[in-house]
Amino acid sequence: RARRQRAGSDRHGKARTDLGLGSALLAAGRAGEARGRLVAAANGFNAGGDERGYAAALTNLVVAEWAAGQRLDAANTAIKAIEVGRSAGDLAAEAAAALNAGALLLAAARPDPLRAREHLARSLALRAAAGPTAGGRGRALLYLGDAAMALRGPVPARYRWRAAAVACGLVGDEAGERAAHSRLAALDTVLDTVAEPQPAGQPVPSQPVPSPVGETRVSVVM
Repeated sequence: RARRQRAGSDRHGKARTDLGLGSALLAAGRAGEARGRLVAAANGFNAGGDERGYAAALTNLVVAEWAAGQRLDAANTAIKAIEVGRSAGDLAAEAAAALNAGALLLAAARPDPLRAREHLARSLALRAAAGPTAGGRGRALLYLGDAAMALRGPVPARYRWRAAAVACGLVGDEAGERAAHSRLAALDTVLDTVAEPQPAGQPVPSQPVPSPVGETRVSVVM
């Protein structure tokens, strides 16, 4: 029995080490190497029955797979991360996984803004109890703005992006704040162009979703 306990402890310690190394490699932009460590971490936590650790490893594995171009794997892992976080009763893990799932659906080759909105709204709801400075809240609002632009147009999108800029600023998420302001600026440019008198016989420009500036990847949520 003592031997089994030591083996379980060793397995858990290795999983924690793999998670830390994988997260560091991911932050350094070495997604391929990070993926291997994070897969090992996920397997180790799962084998040891640590659902919280398993959810954390899966959450970062989503980002590594997406960055490595393994889009289908990333989508499947994102759904699994949501399930594990929910099963563990880990609201933060479920919120992070739902955020990543929503971002993935928006950045896919065939975007699905309706499903993305469902995941992002769930992520935002899970963070509501933590107040306006909850980590990840700004990113959820940012991507909800993208979904709103695709589904309902510029008015609700602007509302979400303004809220995202404020929320990201409160927690020092400079990249998220810049992305929100970039979307707002792009939207203003499009609307100003549409408002200008058009030459006779020329079609009025369409209003595409502003390109995500530097935010086509899902966010690393640790």
